[in-house]
Parts: sequence; structure tokens; C-alpha cells
Amino acid sequence: MKIFSINILAFLLLFAFAKTNAQNNFVITETKKSIYKIVLPANPTLIEKEAAQVLSKYLAKVTGTELPIVSDSWQPYPFEICIGNTNRSVKIFSSNTVQDATYIGTKDKKIFINGGARKGVLYAAYTFLEKYVGCRKFTANFEVIPNKPDLTVSLPYEDFYNPIFEYRSLDFKDIYNYQFADWHKVNYFFENRKNPAHSFFYYLPETLFKTHPEYFSLVGGKRQPIQPCLSNPEVLKIIKANLAIEMKKNPANHVWSVSQIESDDYCHCNLCEPKHKAGNGFVETLIPFVNKLAEAFPNKTISTLAYRPTLKPPKNSRPQQNVEIMFCFTHINRAMPIKTGIQGSKIFNGPDNAAMFRNILADWKKLTNNIFAWDYVVNFTDTMSPFPNFKALQPNVQYMADNNIKKLFLEGYGNQQGEFSELRTYILAKLLWNPNIDVEAITDEFISNYYGAAALEIKTYFSTLEDIVMRQGATVDIWAGNSLNANDFLSSNNIDTYNKLFERALSKVRNNETVYNRVLKEYLSVQYAEVQLAKKDPVRLKKMGGNKILKNKINKLSDDAVKLGIEYFSFGHKTPNEYRQIE
Repeated sequence: MKIFSINILAFLLLFAFAKTNAQNNFVITETKKSIYKIVLPANPTLIEKEAAQVLSKYLAKVTGTELPIVSDSWQPYPFEICIGNTNRSVKIFSSNTVQDATYIGTKDKKIFINGGARKGVLYAAYTFLEKYVGCRKFTANFEVIPNKPDLTVSLPYEDFYNPIFEYRSLDFKDIYNYQFADWHKVNYFFENRKNPAHSFFYYLPETLFKTHPEYFSLVGGKRQPIQPCLSNPEVLKIIKANLAIEMKKNPANHVWSVSQIESDDYCHCNLCEPKHKAGNGFVETLIPFVNKLAEAFPNKTISTLAYRPTLKPPKNSRPQQNVEIMFCFTHINRAMPIKTGIQGSKIFNGPDNAAMFRNILADWKKLTNNIFAWDYVVNFTDTMSPFPNFKALQPNVQYMADNNIKKLFLEGYGNQQGEFSELRTYILAKLLWNPNIDVEAITDEFISNYYGAAALEIKTYFSTLEDIVMRQGATVDIWAGNSLNANDFLSSNNIDTYNKLFERALSKVRNNETVYNRVLKEYLSVQYAEVQLAKKDPVRLKKMGGNKILKNKINKLSDDAVKLGIEYFSFGHKTPNEYRQIE
């Protein structure tokens, strides 16, 4: 790896975060003219080219002046913004620097934008635009660009950042917009990871069950295509062969998932069951199986799940170095940080709590450092219902960093709008890059810009909701649905309070259709919870005014959702139009 000339070891020791020092002013444009050129290497990489184009495009938006992009084969010029490994830069040795590290440096009147080998230089260009020019990209479709025909930037001698997480990924709609993802320095949705989880049957087709039931799990005394039988040598042979074929087709994919199907059951045959009983169940056959694949493909990473029946680590084996453990934090009270939470979900009996997950993760870490953390940050059952977990987002990402997790995936709504999905995406993307950012400041900035004149009411709604959750000790669960909270933050009285706040918010932005629709989308979450709970509670229904009023509210809710492009309210009611038909 080659990046701009700096003492990397010194940076790794001295800088957990960006180094900034004495600031110097650089006049980029004045009176609609610029003396600066953007300089690329004579043979630039695709990422260096993109970084230069991004910088040129946005500086033109800011100033109205387009800076020329030239090659470093030109004679050196005093006023240059050098992108990547130009001949103006001294090349350095390979190091352990994270491949997405960013570097912004200055010397005399030259500015150097560079970074690690993967996308560091592109990320550094976006850092320059955001941190020093003042550009913001709040969503894939909403950015705020300052108007500065006379642009002067104040830059330090060096600004270097080595991100804590080497792999940073989210599952939200805006992340499918690659420019947004690159701006916020997150990996695309499981990029270069084909079949990221629950992948056994990609390599052991279920069609084989008809002719070879012995390849599959023995459950309840009969073979069933629930999981493979991992003690059958033919299963290993088939999966190994199919993996080899797929690897040849997709040579860029370094990580390959070989992991359990979405089921809590597994094989109980006379070969598997003794191994399971001698340790922690299914994991006792899973880890030795993926270890054999890891040995067969030493230059690849074989990824598997620590999830539900395989959550606990094996007692009788340990993962190979090139086996990645995807550790999944499932049923935890999402109102509380993982680090300090003690309460589990009320809908589950047993030790489903944060302390259990902390302890099990510690046990895995005794066996391997190759851990990929998979966490969940939304309500999957009622996607449009209020889900007050914002206070736990930063502590949970910091918990991952404190535990030396280098790869982190946060599962959200996917390619769907949900309750405050845009704000969640923005905050989480920022946290993945820097877990120690000022979350309150970036949240305030987002709300102020995105919701305009309704910002005060949105902020009040947030603070009111969070206060109620903390005061009442509410449990917030990713799969429970809004019925779990009918008597705490979704009580009838509390919903009345939220209704008033949102009605006031909407009244302030009626003349701005774009902002009005943004506020309305968030109001749908309260309205959805209100009608859902009224359908189940005669007291609430009576207070609402009976079935006729309920039906009118459902129709209005569904109409607004269709208008706003909401695809579904919950996993059980897939579309707004389907929801209005449900009695």
C-alpha cells in the first residue's frame, strides 16, 4: 500500500482520531477566479480520478468556478490541490494502516489529499468538502452546499484519520445510493460478499433432498431439509466443490459465507447428536465443518454465524484463523446500551439480555479475533411505529470499538422507508466512521436542515419520547411489535401528546411541500401505532370514536403512505393498500 509521505507508525501511536494543528488559510477562489489547479498522477487509479472529479464538481457548486484537472506531468505550479500519489508527493512504505485511512496535508500553498489503498483518497476528498468547505449530504437526495464565490479554507498542516472499523456497513435505503455511501465512507451492502448469511443451501441445493435425504438434518426422527447434516462426508465434498466453482466465477470476493439456514433446529442423527450433547449444540458440528473449508481455501475467508442455536462458542474446537464469526446481537432491550443493559425483552422468557451477549462475546474472543459484529437498529415487526433507540446507538457502536471489533454491520429497514430512517442512516454512518463524534450536534444539524421550520417540534418529540422511555423503564425490542409498549411510551395519553406536536409541526411547513412530506412521513409512525393499538383495545377504540373513525384514520394513513412511497407498515401487513383491507 502506498499513501502520502507520513510516519505511519507515529500516527498509529499518537492519533486515535484526526490530528489537527495550526491552521493556515488557503484562498481557493476570489472574485470568481481561482489560481488553483487539481493535479492527478499521470496514470491515475479509478479512485484517484473519482476523487478529483468529486472535488472539482463540488467546488464548482460552492464557488461557481471550475478548477482545471491536470496531470502531474505538467510543470509544478505553486497553487495545487494534489490528489493521490502524484509526483509532487513522496511515496512511502507499506504499513498496517487501514486501507480507507484519509490524509489531508499542506505545504506552502499546496494542498495534498490522499489516503489508504482502497478508497482512502476518495474519502479524504469528501472529508475535505464536508469538514473544511462546509458541504453536507444529509440524504441521498438532499444536500446542503454553501454559496461561497470567494472561498477561503482554513487547513492544518496535517489531518490524518485511521478508522477504527475496517468494514462498515448499513442496510438502509440511502446506502444503496453509492455516492451517498462513499460520501459517508461506508461499505456498500455486503460488497464483495456473495450470499452473506444463511447460505448453506446455495452450495447444497435443496433439490438434492429427493434423492439424498441423508444429506440433510434428522429432526423429529425423520430427515428434513432444515439444515445440512454436517457429519456426512458427502455434504462436505459437495459444498467444497460448489464453493470452488463460485470462487472461480467471482474472484474478487474474498469472504464466503457458509452458515446455517434461518431455523433454530438442526441435525440430531447418531453422528451429529453426540457431538452436540458434548458441548454447546449445533456449533459443535458447525465450526469443525467450516474449519475444513477454511483449510481447503486458505487464501479466502469462510464466514459463519454465531446466531441463535450457534450463538455460544464451541467447547471442543476453535475457528481457524481464516474463519470469520458473525456474532449477532438479537433480543436485547434496545432502549439501553449493550454495555450497561441488564434487562432482556419482556416477550422472551430466559436469559435474553445484554449481559448474556456480553459474556458470550467474551467467550468467543478467547477463541478468535476474527469477529464480524451484526447488530439490529430498527423495529422489524412494525417498521413505521416509533422505535426510541437513538440514545443507545452511539454507546453500542462504541462498545463494538472497545471490544476490538473491526467489522460491523447494522441491519436496518433495507431498501424501504421507515420511522426516521433518513436520520438513523445519517447518524449511524457517521458513527461507523468515528464512534466518538458529537451525536447531539450532528442530530441537531440534520433536524434543523431536513425539517426546516418544523425542527423545534421534531426535537421536542424526540426529547419527550426519550424522557418517557427512560422514566417508565420501557423495553424496546426489534421483533415485539408496538403492542409491547401499549402501556408505556405508546399509551393513549402519550400518543395524544405526540399528535399535538406533529400537528403543530405540519402547520409550520404547509407552504413547503417537500418539507411537509418529510414531517408527514414521521407522523405516520405515530398514526400507525395509534390505529394498530385501537384495533386491539376496545377502550382505545371507544376513545377514538368507534369503528367508523378508525376506518377513516386507516384510509387516511394508507393514502398518505402511498403518496409518500411507503412500501409497507410491517412484515405482517406488506403494503398500505393491503393494510386498509384488514379488519
